[in-house]
Amino acid sequence: MKFFKDDRGTSALEFALVAPMFLSLIFGIFQYSYVVFVDNLLHFSVDAAARCGAIGSTTPPCNGSGLTAMEQTAKTLFFMSNKPSFSANCSSDSGSGLTATYDVTILNIVSLPLTAKSCYPTL
Repeated sequence: MKFFKDDRGTSALEFALVAPMFLSLIFGIFQYSYVVFVDNLLHFSVDAAARCGAIGSTTPPCNGSGLTAMEQTAKTLFFMSNKPSFSANCSSDSGSGLTATYDVTILNIVSLPLTAKSCYPTL
């Protein structure tokens, strides 16, 4: 027995019920992918800058040894508009290292701090 004989508009109603959840899932996947991308980029730039500082390379993108040169190298490799904050990671006698912290803002509500550390022995 059929209660309602007119079923026009059911597709629109089902779409209205499912679309917000589906779009939230897709947007969440994009946000997660962005955070993973920025985290990988931060780790890559800090690791490359610490290695450049340890070997004292001046071949591009390296700027030589020392904290200032490593920071400049990391800023060059981390091509996002906002730059992370840097600090020295290793003691001067054990190697060349760098620590970077970068805040990723999600939905202009949540700020997620990302940190990358790298230390290489000096030659």
